[in-house]
Amino acid sequence: MGHRRAKLILRCSTTSLLLVALALSACTRRTDKPAADTSTFAPTSTPTLTPGTALGGPGVGPGRYTKPRAIDTDGTHLYVIDRSGRVQTIDPETGKGLAYFNLPETKTGFPTGLTVGPSPLNDGTQALWIAETHMHRVTVYAIPPVDRTLKLLPPSEPRILARFGTYGHGPGQMVFPSGVELQLAADGRAITRLYVTEFGGNDRVNIFTPSPTPDADGRPTFTWLSSFGFSAAASEAKATDIAFQRPQTVHIIPSRVTAPNVTQRLLVIDSINHRLGLFDLDGTLLRWIGTEGQFLHPRGLT
Repeated sequence: MGHRRAKLILRCSTTSLLLVALALSACTRRTDKPAADTSTFAPTSTPTLTPGTALGGPGVGPGRYTKPRAIDTDGTHLYVIDRSGRVQTIDPETGKGLAYFNLPETKTGFPTGLTVGPSPLNDGTQALWIAETHMHRVTVYAIPPVDRTLKLLPPSEPRILARFGTYGHGPGQMVFPSGVELQLAADGRAITRLYVTEFGGNDRVNIFTPSPTPDADGRPTFTWLSSFGFSAAASEAKATDIAFQRPQTVHIIPSRVTAPNVTQRLLVIDSINHRLGLFDLDGTLLRWIGTEGQFLHPRGLT
């Protein structure tokens, strides 16, 4: 996954910036509403990014955010989701908003997970894999076009490439999906597996694989393979138990073990248990990393 997992390290003309301050707000309930804002989508309202400064600020204009919750990059642009229900395309060198679309359904809440990866259409393009947390599903959206002159385009109509998941506790069902990770074939294009974290009682990691059968709309589908983990506090479980409380994020990382056919591992943030879990690709626990005191509700990593 090294081809895209330098995910928040952004090249600028004079320096490299590490963007680390897009904290995820709690999404188990919605008691706060976006603050009123009178700014409009006009290029003049966009702040300029210089090395050592922050991206954006509060507001609904381009390059501004209402409680940002998820971020990723395709190596050229940033993609940010906030609590206004917008998915913005951001120029990382200037902080300008270049394009955006509004998520179709946000009445019950906003996504916490976003991954840029190959399109499920396997056509060589990139797409936005979004854990639509409060809709109990994962939706894959096409990346909207960007004006090469860096002028803000009007809102794009969201184009859904694939969608899977329904509410429930059974195989392939989800309560609150929180993160998505893609395992790719050696060519870096074909998707071999998908890992989806969820919380809200399930508190597990689901493993899916692409299915050869499209859905009724002709879109790609995914077959549930298995899951690992159960809901429990670390203090009430054995060290060998895969006990999660809000597994928030999952990443595939290179393995540091020299062994045949062992090249990758899974790293899972176990947020409310204040730790990370290291697993093999099938969900076998290798070890826990960190304790409360070293971490306090960790949410994101790269």
